[in-house]
Amino acid sequence: MAAGEGGKGLKKEKLARFQKLLDALESHLDGGFFLSFIGKIVVDEKKIYSVLNEMRSMRIEMEAEAEEETARAAAEKMASPEGAGKGDVGAGAEMYALQTLDNLEQTLHKVMSTVKEGRKYLERKMEREVKEDGASEI
Repeated sequence: MAAGEGGKGLKKEKLARFQKLLDALESHLDGGFFLSFIGKIVVDEKKIYSVLNEMRSMRIEMEAEAEEETARAAAEKMASPEGAGKGDVGAGAEMYALQTLDNLEQTLHKVMSTVKEGRKYLERKMEREVKEDGASEI
């Protein structure tokens, strides 16, 4: 039971972190400069993308944890007398391992995608700054 209670505390902590990120996003929007003649808000792009990237990484963490919980439950079911009696445990363990590796591969692809998006954003930003400053690239 202690593990379940720890999991509940961790979920509350993540919800609090998510709410903090939403509050930060709202604060950045509220702190923007409103252009009434076009109905738009000018905001600090860097701050907005920083919050969004943190939210994306949080989503990926949560998906990975959910996959771990599912895999753990499946392993416990296979280890139980009811699960073991329903078929070949070796084949079940191999199937579980294969599914876990597939899930891990999908999660890593998502992480790599987020990393690539972040790199592209920073590269574009640096290019704009170089053009605005009139500096030459090396």
